[in-house]
Amino acid sequence: MSLSFSRLAAALLVLLLTASVAWAPPLGLGVGGDNEWSENAKTPFRIKLSGVINTQPEEQTLQAGEQSLGVVTLRVGTFNETYQFEIVTAEALDNPQVSAGMILQKVHKYGVDFELTGPKDLLSKVGQAEPGTPLTLIGSYLQYNRTLVLQNVETIGTREQ
Repeated sequence: MSLSFSRLAAALLVLLLTASVAWAPPLGLGVGGDNEWSENAKTPFRIKLSGVINTQPEEQTLQAGEQSLGVVTLRVGTFNETYQFEIVTAEALDNPQVSAGMILQKVHKYGVDFELTGPKDLLSKVGQAEPGTPLTLIGSYLQYNRTLVLQNVETIGTREQ
């Protein structure tokens, strides 16, 4: 009798485990991980932000034909500095379905819109750029904590040139 009870208990355990696996959400679809561009996503995705550094909203820094997506605050924690950055374009490099609005959905919800990290030489390019300098920032972006890990920073001189 104890042998059949053991078999019954083992079968019941297998049945319960199978049922719990069948009802579990698919991997990657847990809280905040349903897609890479959701506001709380913890999966980084590569973005490209182009614009003008150290601008003020009242300044006319854009050239003819350019339209601003807004002025954001960048912080380079390594240098304990913040910068204003007028964004002209924002795009996800590996997923064209991700719009600029999806990338910028947390803008102005916090005092700092993008926390910049990465190699010091790239952070220095941002920190040493003269006001009005066009910059392109490329890196891996984590929506949930607004961190942009820089992979490349391109400067194109100043607007007066």
